[in-house]
Amino acid sequence: MDLIAIDENRKERFVLTNLNADFAVGDENTFNISLPIIFFEKMKNIKFLSFEKTEFGGQIDSYKIDTTSDIVNYSGRCWRKIIDEKIIVPPEGQDYLVVSGKITTIMQQALVDAGLSDMFEVQNFSNKTISNFKFNRYCTLLEGFSAIVSQIDCVIKFQYQNGKVLISAEKLKVIEMFDNYDCRFEIEKSKSQINHLICLGSGELANRQVLNLFLDENKNIVEKQFYFGEDERTQIYDYPNAEDIESLKSSAIERFKALLKDENIGMTLNDVDLEIGQYVVAIEHLTNTNVKKRISKKILTQTNKQSIIKYEVDD
Repeated sequence: MDLIAIDENRKERFVLTNLNADFAVGDENTFNISLPIIFFEKMKNIKFLSFEKTEFGGQIDSYKIDTTSDIVNYSGRCWRKIIDEKIIVPPEGQDYLVVSGKITTIMQQALVDAGLSDMFEVQNFSNKTISNFKFNRYCTLLEGFSAIVSQIDCVIKFQYQNGKVLISAEKLKVIEMFDNYDCRFEIEKSKSQINHLICLGSGELANRQVLNLFLDENKNIVEKQFYFGEDERTQIYDYPNAEDIESLKSSAIERFKALLKDENIGMTLNDVDLEIGQYVVAIEHLTNTNVKKRISKKILTQTNKQSIIKYEVDD
């Protein structure tokens, strides 16, 4: 893939090939590229970089010159981060911004209001309308767009093409079935976990509410102890503001459930075409582990002319 250099007037000027680049989309939404120092003068009027027909691109914010290695490092914000740094502010005197109409029209108007319509454009991906949609107070433009398209079971999609960053949406779906040959797994499992939770509620000293919750052999949360001796693992849950024993129990059960995560599975996918927010299902054959994970990050790494795209999933 070729990295296009774009000036402040959104005009494509030239293509960069002899470079190292890293674009991380989905969490930090930043990029870094390294060029030979001889490109420095040529890059002075360049404001944006992007790979054609992908969402790997963004705005240059800084550079660092290393004369020892004759390298210039440029860093900046990917397209997602640019719109994630714009805030949807409620109209004066109102608690929320409430909108009605065609989804794509609402999104395009939001870009105009944010001063981003020269670079970004919403495609006509849907004719659906919404009525009295309420944006969260002071949410980012990216959060607002994601919330809107979720109304029609979609996820946001970005693509740079012909001088514009095109924003559209793709149906939320579960993509099956990957396995060891398609992706790399990192699996950590624990055979031992907290099985006794001592829950402390309101009150002082001897008058304080105390509730004991236990885990049985089927991982059910019960009030009768099952594990003893070296197999018993105990932890304190401190909830001094519990109104009564029932509210203490309800809150403690949620805490206990959070402690019961006995496995940590990471997954990296290669050579596929996926959007952030989509779900994938995979099986790891060695441990016979079935995994359903949400795509949370896309990473493009380029060395000279070779590009590799990887996908990571939520924990």
